[in-house]
Amino acid sequence: MKRVLFQECSLKSANFYGCHFKKIAFNQCDLTEADFIETSLNGVDISTSTIDQLHVSLEALRGCLVSSEQAIIFSKLLGLEIVDHSL
Repeated sequence: MKRVLFQECSLKSANFYGCHFKKIAFNQCDLTEADFIETSLNGVDISTSTIDQLHVSLEALRGCLVSSEQAIIFSKLLGLEIVDHSL
């Protein structure tokens, strides 16, 4: 897929297995349970989308554009615990 903008789409349980993306963005999409197995998300913007129960490998996330809230979700998959010392 090249030069595609998914805008406010419901992509629940969508299957992007083995896709090759170039200049792709998901703007305010529902990616709940979407499957990105064997698909690199390098350069893909999912920062405004819902990602509950997303199926993706950690390697595939390298270079993916995510929000700070999504980054916390993904860091938990790595076993990290986030500590907030600002309080």
